[in-house]
Amino acid sequence: MSTLTLLSRRRFLMLAGSGLAAAALASCAPKQPATTTAPTAAPVESEATQAPDAEPTKAEAGQPSDAVVEVNYYFLAWGPMNDVELVQDAMSEITQDKIGCTVKLVPMDSSAFNERLKLDLAAGENIDLMYTCNWANDFYANVRNGVLVALDDLLPEYAPGLWASIKPEVWDAARVNGKLYGAINQQIWATINGFDIRKDVVEALSFDVSTLDGLDTYDPFFQAVKDNMDGMYPTGWFNPNESPTWWTGMWGLDGVGPMTYMRWDDEETKLAFPWEYPEFEQAIEIARRWYTSEFLPLEPTSGEDFVAQMKAGMYACVPINVAKPGRESEDKAKYGFDFLNIPIQAYSQPFVTTGSVVPTMNGLVRTCQNQEKAIRLLELWNTDVEAYNLICKGIKGKHWVWVDKERKIIGFPEGITPENSPYNPNTDWMFGNQFNAYYVDEAQAEANTWEKTRELNETSGTSKAMGFAFVQDPVANEVAQVTAADKEIGEPLRQGRLDPAENLPKYIEQMKAAGAEKVFAEVQKQFDEWKASR
Repeated sequence: MSTLTLLSRRRFLMLAGSGLAAAALASCAPKQPATTTAPTAAPVESEATQAPDAEPTKAEAGQPSDAVVEVNYYFLAWGPMNDVELVQDAMSEITQDKIGCTVKLVPMDSSAFNERLKLDLAAGENIDLMYTCNWANDFYANVRNGVLVALDDLLPEYAPGLWASIKPEVWDAARVNGKLYGAINQQIWATINGFDIRKDVVEALSFDVSTLDGLDTYDPFFQAVKDNMDGMYPTGWFNPNESPTWWTGMWGLDGVGPMTYMRWDDEETKLAFPWEYPEFEQAIEIARRWYTSEFLPLEPTSGEDFVAQMKAGMYACVPINVAKPGRESEDKAKYGFDFLNIPIQAYSQPFVTTGSVVPTMNGLVRTCQNQEKAIRLLELWNTDVEAYNLICKGIKGKHWVWVDKERKIIGFPEGITPENSPYNPNTDWMFGNQFNAYYVDEAQAEANTWEKTRELNETSGTSKAMGFAFVQDPVANEVAQVTAADKEIGEPLRQGRLDPAENLPKYIEQMKAAGAEKVFAEVQKQFDEWKASR
């Protein structure tokens, strides 16, 4: 396979989820500077709801067997994969001993992944395991079309380690009509937003960042940047569709459909339009103040432009919608500065939603010839550190070397880079439990990133809407109209480029005229049916 275009997961998620829900929720997946984080805030708007009534018989799926069989795995790769056969052979040495199967890895780049899988699945090709989620190889469509096998019995029996490692309420995110169809990969699930602030700017201003809490507390810092850092904006537009003040997760809201939200911990699970929450008015007023104070440029920029401008020193802060542990080291690699990661948790504790979990899962396909072996392979990638890092990073000595074995830090061999490596899929989060990954730099290890992320996931709340996924088909035309109306007035309103006093009433009127109330009614109907079925 030729060298693939290197593309960050969060960038791809942002592009894939650029509809109304993702824009309104500003996010996993799952977003921000176009190259940073994922849309993790909006639940998927899927066409699929109906699971197949019957599971395949053992004859259809293949009897479990002690004989050595081949298990194939179709996945998305964002880096060079020329040595994929060497890696699958090395993997097969492990799996033959531990599972009694060989492995065939079938990587595809982003331009081919969705369409090729659609064709292969429609043709009945023998596919065992495949990556599936809400932004690529549509999980809900696969369930609706009878492509995936329910895992309720298979995971506890053949992947007990994976099964036990995830809370029961989180498994609900991958359920459709009460059945579990996705093997969830562990990564950052918690909704947590904030800013990465340049450390050199903080030091130059002698500013006490411990005073930064809610968004209102940022004005003194932003003013100090404007007054003392010549030619530098306090922050910027990391994406032309986003607002750094209206990340709904920050405000404790779970987006369950277009223009439809719920407080994540609301026992009554009441749904409402965004403008019905006082937090919305607070967010757009802060955005307006920042804009009129010239803390932001006059016009949003593209994600690519923001990256270039940030590298050039144009901004003091990177707005981030996933202020996860270790984020500052990622942004240092991207922008070239040392950062302080400042999460905003003044309005809500972190919480987990359907939309923050389903962006990365693996599914068992009905054409699988040996379900037991396939599920045991998922167990291996989620519990065996050597096997997991083999598929993530390749072969020790050829594709990576130890930098500090005791601290589990690796690097590239001499002369090898991410771009010219013969094996660098750049999608660790796709294969299994990312907390088993080796660290790739000193800062990650120093911050104990994986353990802190695991703790964050485990201590976060779980949305009362966990497991609900809206199907937009019945109101697809209205969703399109509402999306267009929101972009025209809602987007600049959330960004502070329009005066709320004058334009908020206009916005509400325009959204209702576009069909927002009909969309809301459909979301409410589906939500009530979902609750009744639980």
